[in-house]
Amino acid sequence: MTKLSSIFFLLAFLTACATPGGNSHTDPALNGEWVVRKAELAGKDFPVPASFTFTVTGNDYRAGTPFNNDRGTLVLYGDAPGAAGARLDMIGDVFGNPVPIKGRRIQAIYRFTSGDRREVEICYDLTELTRPATFATRAGTELLCMVYGRT
Repeated sequence: MTKLSSIFFLLAFLTACATPGGNSHTDPALNGEWVVRKAELAGKDFPVPASFTFTVTGNDYRAGTPFNNDRGTLVLYGDAPGAAGARLDMIGDVFGNPVPIKGRRIQAIYRFTSGDRREVEICYDLTELTRPATFATRAGTELLCMVYGRT
């Protein structure tokens, strides 16, 4: 029985260590299915298909349309999502179409824009080089800001 307990402990430890970036933070307010209300890329409106959804379950995400989506892991840092935004990374797990996202780590910030947490704004830096500093995009960048509402 002791050997079985040791194996169970080892498996639990390895599972915890395998989480990207030691991620143990979640934000239960993000859980659920979200639809895009507004999107802006590089200072211009960005059209998003009406069927696009963003679904969060713990530290897992799925984003896209029923025919073209990606999924992966959310890395949260435990920041309070106040006006300045909380840090969030998205690590892709699949080869998407038309953009392969497997292994990409997109840095982002998020905040809730309604008191009842039924609307969230996420701003991504698609270059993977830096984290957005504000919830605004501008020409000449690859900043993408999206406002999502609960379904």
